[in-house]
Amino acid sequence: MSGTDHSEDTWSTNAYTLAASNGEITNRIYGPGQFYQPDAIGDYSLDFVNNALQVHTNDKPFLLYMAFGSAHFPIQAPQDWVNTNVPVYSVGWDAVRNARFTNMLAQGVLDGRNLLSPNEGTAPWGSIPTEAIPDWNTLAADRQADLTRRMAIYAAMVQKMDQNIGRVVERLRAAGQLDNTLIIALSDNGGNFEGSVFGETGGVPNPTPLTGSSLANMGLNGQPIIYLGGGWAHVNNTPFRLFKHFDHEGGIRTPMIVHWPEGLSRTNQWEDQPGHLIDIMSTIVDVTGVSYPTQFNSHVVLPLEGKSLKPLFNSTNEISRTLGFEHEGNRAWISGSWKFVTKNFASFDGSTPTDELELYDLSKDPTELTNVASAEPVLLGQMVTNWNTWAARVGVPSSRFVNPSQLFVPVVPATNANDLFVDTFNRPDTTNIDASASGMWGTRVPPIGANAAYYEGFEGSGLPTSIQILNNTLQMAVGVGMSENGIIHNFVGQDIIDAGGFSVELTVQEINTDSSDSANRYVGFGVGMSQAEAAAGGDVGALTGIIFRGEQGNSNLGVSDFFIELDLNGNIKVWNNGTLLDTVSVGQAYGTLTASFACTGFTTNDSVTVNVFFNGLQVDINTADTNSMSRTFKWDRNNSDYIGLSARASNYTQMDNLAIRKLPLSTGLPINYAMQHGQSGTNAAPNADPDGDGVTNFAEWAFGGDPAAADPFIASLKGVQVTATHDFQFTFQRLINAANYGLRYRYFASQDFSSWTEITPTQVGVSTNEDYPGYEVVTLQLPSSAFVGINKLFLRVLAEVAN
Repeated sequence: MSGTDHSEDTWSTNAYTLAASNGEITNRIYGPGQFYQPDAIGDYSLDFVNNALQVHTNDKPFLLYMAFGSAHFPIQAPQDWVNTNVPVYSVGWDAVRNARFTNMLAQGVLDGRNLLSPNEGTAPWGSIPTEAIPDWNTLAADRQADLTRRMAIYAAMVQKMDQNIGRVVERLRAAGQLDNTLIIALSDNGGNFEGSVFGETGGVPNPTPLTGSSLANMGLNGQPIIYLGGGWAHVNNTPFRLFKHFDHEGGIRTPMIVHWPEGLSRTNQWEDQPGHLIDIMSTIVDVTGVSYPTQFNSHVVLPLEGKSLKPLFNSTNEISRTLGFEHEGNRAWISGSWKFVTKNFASFDGSTPTDELELYDLSKDPTELTNVASAEPVLLGQMVTNWNTWAARVGVPSSRFVNPSQLFVPVVPATNANDLFVDTFNRPDTTNIDASASGMWGTRVPPIGANAAYYEGFEGSGLPTSIQILNNTLQMAVGVGMSENGIIHNFVGQDIIDAGGFSVELTVQEINTDSSDSANRYVGFGVGMSQAEAAAGGDVGALTGIIFRGEQGNSNLGVSDFFIELDLNGNIKVWNNGTLLDTVSVGQAYGTLTASFACTGFTTNDSVTVNVFFNGLQVDINTADTNSMSRTFKWDRNNSDYIGLSARASNYTQMDNLAIRKLPLSTGLPINYAMQHGQSGTNAAPNADPDGDGVTNFAEWAFGGDPAAADPFIASLKGVQVTATHDFQFTFQRLINAANYGLRYRYFASQDFSSWTEITPTQVGVSTNEDYPGYEVVTLQLPSSAFVGINKLFLRVLAEVAN
């Protein structure tokens, strides 16, 4: 007997169809009010068993799959069964959950490792946000009565299912076949929170409590369809966390009962090794001794994924295995006792964000209460890599893969005297991203700081969790498609003018999205906004309101005086007041964006020159002009330079290490260069020498060395020669367009190492090396005055911050 949907009305005979090979089972006719799906499944199961025992007399094995709808919604059961359960659940969900936990411990189903998980609330469903499960004694009497009857109905459904399984068991016993029959009973997932905390009535979540005859008739034929709700689902999952849909234990751990007297030597024992539904086929193949087919009806049959559970029937030896899970963006990987897991929503109290990486040792913490991900980064990385590999093999969409950048120990910049505001986002996971000032520094901190750093301007209607701190990074556009976030500070001042301007730097780690409208999936930052603009944010899809960068294809022109972005197609785009100026391919949708804004004032119409760098190398943002790689714009208003971030993606964007500094760039780019080579904190400082080769990070950057590996000759001359015309030439490596980096090279000559004379050589040759993008190898020629009449000469090349 099959239904057209797993949520069919259990009272409606029209919703189900008998499927019997060769008409061996006769269709039953149920009179008005006689049909109830669990009972009908029991009826037809007995018909099937009788047919197998009476018609097939050659001892051929048979397989019976009793696929009950119970206790899936809709929640429906006969009234007399329900009434007997009402007193049991009238004490409320807190008392019932505690009693179940105590009973499980007493019976040995659980041991002392299992702690009762706290109230995490119910998860989001549709437009319903997460919400806390209230204490039972805080609910009104009508709400308690409504909820009590829901649970009484739910329990009655399970009892009716149990009764009908019992009918089949007794028939097998009577036929002398019970001991020879393997019976496996289990459900497919944990308790179901759908319908929100108080359940659902007639499609309405958290409905007005039913009273009077509507309450008495709840769940009967012809009454509104009801769901149980998250409050009681929390009880059903005792003692575990979360619910159906999610890959925490409350969503995937269910009991399984195996009965087979002739095939089991272990009886009345509890086994806590993990199994999976995929193991059922493998177990049946093993038990029956049949060969698993490679083809069926000319179609290739996928190989078995599961493991046979038969060895556990007679032994407690551990079955070595791994298990992968993915459902609606929730992920899990189990390897031995270790479990990696994520969930696709933020908790109702903001304590755990969307997609937080979690790692648990189930042998010590089966209820997943202590996340040890930060303490086990290597193991976590292995688990995530294994999950990604499994996910790719079984066809999980790539947008749901785990971004490997989430696994790395946070890499943070070194502090710098030119820092105005740096935010590493290295603070606890939260949806209030400036609840703490941890990870922030600079001369503008304070007033920038805790609860005074960011306007979380646009996060999407009803989704205040679309901007969050997660795993020491900033995520935006989480589940909402678009978000914008201004900094609560006006970056103007005489110190910035004296420095010649400022720079903004941001590392884009991931744009996790579908590929539709890929030109408008991006991360970027804008400058030159008013306070109101920075605070407001806007919806990229709207034709009115605030948007920082502008929107391709509609009339929303944007409000940033200048906006720079990296998009999903691997392009850098630059915008002026919502007008797209240029699009330049950099070949990847992740990396570090840096922009310098050179200016001599913040008055209306003061000119600003912009240079853009990607991963530390200059990008030509003025492709129409062969003589310039820069752009120039003018401030729209006096003393108004608020800065904001904007992001758009269908799933989320992830970024790290926002740095706003005074110019020149040569005080910040060496730090970025060292970080790209794995250095962090003080080891990334320009004057640091983490590899101990006698060359500072600043010199490594200026001459193209490796801060993480000893290369003491990188800053030395690559060659010297005296030409046939007695010209003295030398060759070395340097940054292309060094002046645009705020860097200059100076040259000195000496005869004795004690006194040095600055010289101005002439360039006579230049070449590039593809192994060192952004650098050039130049050959310079000394003026004859530098060496005429001497028999030895010492040269020194100095790279320094440009004045």
